[in-house]
Amino acid sequence: MGEPLGIKKCDDLFFERIIGIYPMYVKEMNNDQIIRSLEVMVKRNIGSDRLFEHYILFMIEKHVLKYSVGLYSRMIRVMAEKGFA
Repeated sequence: MGEPLGIKKCDDLFFERIIGIYPMYVKEMNNDQIIRSLEVMVKRNIGSDRLFEHYILFMIEKHVLKYSVGLYSRMIRVMAEKGFA
């Protein structure tokens, strides 16, 4: 899971284009995919506050009671890195 050290799979421009169409697919994603996407967005510092607040955070709030312990801890860790209080 994640990118190997020292290898960059693609540039940030590609990710910015993907983020542009990302909101259309958020509601179809499962909980693990949402958290993994959030981890990548925070790690690469891409995506807007609007995307985070209106799409990602909405899905997290909607399904947080269904998260496993591992998924919940990943979500807490990435939210702390994002600076969400």
